Amino acid sequence: MQAIKMGKIIQRERSIIPACDVTSLEELEKIVKETCDIEGIGGYKVGFSLALRYGLPAVVKTAKKHTSKPVI
Repeated sequence: MQAIKMGKIIQRERSIIPACDVTSLEELEKIVKETCDIEGIGGYKVGFSLALRYGLPAVVKTAKKHTSKPVI
């Protein structure tokens, strides 16, 4: 069985990944909006409870309003 090689999720060699462990989409949007232009941010980590409450597609859509960086 051959292994599938995946590309890099985060393109920077070193970066900061804010942990968005919040309880609402509004809080997530505020964090992303206020940090999306900071050099060194490589992506955003979302909390399990946020994804369960609103669904992962809604969480990603909210973040992607302000950034093209990965949501993990």
